[in-house]
Amino acid sequence: MSNDKIRAERRAVALEDFLAHRKKARIYLYVFIGTPFFVFATIFFLTGMVDGPFDAFAKAAFWPIMFSGMLAMPLSLALALVQLMRAKNLKDIHRFTKPYEA
Repeated sequence: MSNDKIRAERRAVALEDFLAHRKKARIYLYVFIGTPFFVFATIFFLTGMVDGPFDAFAKAAFWPIMFSGMLAMPLSLALALVQLMRAKNLKDIHRFTKPYEA
């Protein structure tokens, strides 16, 4: 009896971890997708195609933004793939099916 209870508790914890890994992967993929748009908008301000209150900021912060963008894209993709692999392993081990229930 207690063995089934322990197994159910472990499955519930694994389901929480599975859903958390999927959520983290989604966030990292959003960062991966959004970074080029942020860098591209900064280039518009830098070239003078657009004027506005952020013009001086864009000119001053162009290279730090480019550098952080170059780092953010591959790192966020790698982190997303790691989280997806962790989620897939938990799904395979515990045989979760949609809708995901413990």
